[in-house]
Amino acid sequence: MSTAENIPTASLWKPRPLPTQDCFLLQILGISYYDLVFADYKLVWELIAKQQLNAKEVQRVKHIRKREKNKLFSRGQFHTLEEAIGNLLEEKNELLLTRDKMTQECEYWEKMHKECIQMENN
Repeated sequence: MSTAENIPTASLWKPRPLPTQDCFLLQILGISYYDLVFADYKLVWELIAKQQLNAKEVQRVKHIRKREKNKLFSRGQFHTLEEAIGNLLEEKNELLLTRDKMTQECEYWEKMHKECIQMENN
């Protein structure tokens, strides 16, 4: 799972727009699409309890969560939630390594630039 081909691209992670009533319900809850789909089950229902949703709204949230999770997993993108999280962590680590490498390169070229200026001034 460490190869670049197995890491999800941004396009895989962009959900299709939710229906307006679903977006409104998530706004009431104060949670994002990703929190709804990937957050711990207990956390999601604690948020629902705080908002004191009626039974119809609670059922709607459950339906949205199930539908969106099924979309991700049924498309064969991930077999488990752990795999999805693992892939995100791998992608994050690769991005951090790339950033560190680019920072080192920038520092090297800045140093070379300063040395060139010093040589010209002498």
